[in-house]
Amino acid sequence: MADDPAEQAQPAEFFDLAGTDRLMVAGGPQSGRTTFARTLITSLATRFRPDQAHLYVFERHPAGLSDYSRLPHCGGVFSPAEPDRIRRLVTWLDQEVHRRATTRSMSKAAPLPRIVVIIEGWEHFEDHSDPAFPALPTHAPLDELPGPETPQSPTWIPLGVGGPEHTTVGVDLIQGPHLLLLSGPHGSGRTTIAAELAHSLRRAGIGVLAIAPPRSPLPHLLPEDSGVRVLTGISLKDSELRDAAAAFGDGPYAVILDDADHITLLPTQQGFTDAPTLLDDIARLSARGHQALVLTADATPVLTGFPGPLARLINTIVATGNRILLTPAGRPTAVAHNITLEPDQYFTAPPGRGYLAAGRSPVLVQLATPQPGSVGRQGDTR
Repeated sequence: MADDPAEQAQPAEFFDLAGTDRLMVAGGPQSGRTTFARTLITSLATRFRPDQAHLYVFERHPAGLSDYSRLPHCGGVFSPAEPDRIRRLVTWLDQEVHRRATTRSMSKAAPLPRIVVIIEGWEHFEDHSDPAFPALPTHAPLDELPGPETPQSPTWIPLGVGGPEHTTVGVDLIQGPHLLLLSGPHGSGRTTIAAELAHSLRRAGIGVLAIAPPRSPLPHLLPEDSGVRVLTGISLKDSELRDAAAAFGDGPYAVILDDADHITLLPTQQGFTDAPTLLDDIARLSARGHQALVLTADATPVLTGFPGPLARLINTIVATGNRILLTPAGRPTAVAHNITLEPDQYFTAPPGRGYLAAGRSPVLVQLATPQPGSVGRQGDTR
C-alpha cells in the first residue's frame, strides 16, 4: 500500500513489467527487503502464466528465496557459491537482450515472456571491492601492475591481471617451463603483448632476440637498449639467428618470434640433411635455465591440420609448454590448443584478454601492455 497524506488515501502500489524496467529497494538489515522480494515473486507467479514471465533470482545469503526455484516461472536461484552458473546466466541475458532488440522491429513477432531478475543483496554483487565479484580491467599498463603476493624468482616476469582474486599473474621462462605460445586471431593483441614480454624480460636482465616479418610493428614497440637484438624478414637463415644470439654470450636470453605462421626458417645443411635450428635447440628440455622461446601466431589453422613452416615447433609447445589463448571464439579453437573451456567462457573482445594454460585449469587474464612513452609506436593491437 502507498501512503498519500495529501489525499488521505492508501492506494495499492504496483510494478508495471511493461513500463519501469528497474526497481531498487533500499534499507538496512531486517528492514524488509527480502520480504519485499518474496511479495514481488508471489505476485508475479499469481498474475502471470509461466509463458508470460520468466524469473531469475540472485540470493547473496540463504533467506528462503531458493524455495521459489520450484515455481514453473523460475529459471533458477543463484548464489555466490555458483560463479559458473552466474556467468552462464549473465552471458545468456546479454545475448537475449541483443536478440530481442533485433526482433522488436518485426511487427508480426509473437509476444515474448517478460524476464524478471531479482537480486537480493545488490550491494554485494555490485560493489567491485567485494572479492567474490571483482571486475577484470580491460586495460593493464605494465608499470601499474601490483607486485606479486608471494616472493618470486629473479627471472619471474609479470604477464597481466587475472585469477580468482584478479592479482598479478606471471611466468618464469628461465627457471620454469621455457616455451610459450601466444595464440589469437588478428586484432587480439598478440604483437602488443609480445612487446610487453620483451620489456619485462629486459627488466629481469634477460636478453631478447626479436624476430618479425616486415609488416609487424614489433620492432617499433621494443625497449631501446643493448640487450635487444632484432631480425626482420619472411625467410631467415638459421645462421643469422645464431649470429644475433651470440651477442648474449653465456647470459640467459629469450627468442620472441612474432607472426610465426608467416616466417620460414632456413636450416643449415649438414651433408644431405638439415641441421637442427636454433629454435629446435631451444625447444629441447636441456635449454631450460638458459634460453626461452615465445611464439606468437594465429595457431588454430596449424593445430587443426593445415601445414605451416613452424608447425612442428608449434605443436611441441602446445604439448610441453605454456599457452596463452587470446579471445577464443569457440570450442574448436580451445580444443586445438588443448584448453578446456565451458560454453560460456568464449568471447571475442577486448584485445589482450585470454586464458593462460600453465597448470591444471586455464586462468582468465587481461595481459599487460607497455607503458605509453616507453615504446616507439602506440595503439597497435594486431
